[in-house]
Amino acid sequence: MDDLIKKLPKLIGLILLDIFIGYLMLVFVYLIPNRWIEENARRSAAYLLEGGVYPSMQMKGALLDNWTDAECISVTFNVDSKNPFYNALNAFHKGKTDGVQRLYDTLYGTDAPLEPIDHSYLWHGFRIWLRPLLCLYELSDIRYLCFVITLILFSVLLSLLNKELGIWAVFPFFMSYLYFNFVVESVSLLFSNDISIMLLSCIGVIWAVKREKDLDILFALTGVAVAFSSMLIIPMITIGFPLIIWLLITEDKGYPAISRIFMTVRLSIDWFLGYALTLFAKIGIARSIISSSRGSSTVYRYLGATERLSSTDRVDRLRGTFDRARYISRLRWDVMVLAVIVMLFYIIILKKYSKSVLMKSIPYLIVASIPIIWVIVVAGHSHHFFTYFNFSIMLYAFLQSLCNICGRRSGTDKTI
Repeated sequence: MDDLIKKLPKLIGLILLDIFIGYLMLVFVYLIPNRWIEENARRSAAYLLEGGVYPSMQMKGALLDNWTDAECISVTFNVDSKNPFYNALNAFHKGKTDGVQRLYDTLYGTDAPLEPIDHSYLWHGFRIWLRPLLCLYELSDIRYLCFVITLILFSVLLSLLNKELGIWAVFPFFMSYLYFNFVVESVSLLFSNDISIMLLSCIGVIWAVKREKDLDILFALTGVAVAFSSMLIIPMITIGFPLIIWLLITEDKGYPAISRIFMTVRLSIDWFLGYALTLFAKIGIARSIISSSRGSSTVYRYLGATERLSSTDRVDRLRGTFDRARYISRLRWDVMVLAVIVMLFYIIILKKYSKSVLMKSIPYLIVASIPIIWVIVVAGHSHHFFTYFNFSIMLYAFLQSLCNICGRRSGTDKTI
């Protein structure tokens, strides 16, 4: 940890530079005139209104998040000034309705005045890529593009895992990704944003380990990226999945279990540093430049302080979120349980367990606890339907630790 403390000034400097670049890009995209995106925004509004708020994708547990996508287009389109700097720091809505109906009203004739959103600057970074895309495409095409990009990244990552580590590394990621419908959910804008950041970070971890590059920077900038672009959608997947990939790719390097535990904690601190500094920077900039203190009250609300949530309330929300993840699909749950039972029998019958092998599973269990901690701490935001996606980390960590034991070569402690 001593070298991490020595790196802190460099890390903080890179984080602040990344935040500055993010705001610079936001200012740049608001130089784009609204007339360039209005036609595609209007088509998108009509398309969303026809589809409804949360249309079924005819797959158990899968929904199109039209509500959030409508909010994204609304804050991307609405401007209250010719000053791109002011528009980059704020975001606006029209009317008292919300979601899909508000976007339609905005683009098809409401006379309601523009109103700033109470916490817009906490999750506005996605506009860096959405506003330019709206110049070219309507939402249906943008969704298709999001799907293709995440599918390519998913395929690249599976190919790297198979090349470096084999089938025992591919199976857990593949099953976790499919169990939580990430393939189809990636068509929704902010889900695609977080899933893409997660996949890029996982690929980056494999590249960094092979070339002995600095992982502290990678995890810190991953925290910045998700905090700046979407903040509170499913941010935990951008720390949990890359941590498991790091544990997996370094499994055979001979590090003691305690060193791997400390490194897991260290990389988590890096990510949290990037995430937290970005959050506080957004609040500070908004307070000093546009005289808004709404971000602070929003953070208190998300932490459950506004509702004065007790420990019992937080545990109840954790239980509800876990149940949603567990019962997402009866078929997928049964298949997952069957796979776990088969692996456990395989481990027991072939006696592939040992004290050293079981010790190697401890870092995976630490990573598996991340979504539990998140839901309890951010209980004020944990009632949203998408919170349970964070539990994909727990499933991935558990499956990977079992597969590591199953794939251990006879007579060694190696897992892959």
